[in-house]
Amino acid sequence: MAVVVPLSVVSTVFAWRDLSQRDDRQVRGSKTFWRVFMLLNTGNSLLYWLFGRRS
Repeated sequence: MAVVVPLSVVSTVFAWRDLSQRDDRQVRGSKTFWRVFMLLNTGNSLLYWLFGRRS
């Protein structure tokens, strides 16, 4: 548990940073949705990395 929480926080911070630097067309869905979604659960930032970004 002591390792999971910091990893989750770091993953969310990096995901928020990536999200803020991307253009709206490079994100699946709205940026507001992804920000709220990532705060709801620790694993949701992983879902952003897998499904929320467009190449």
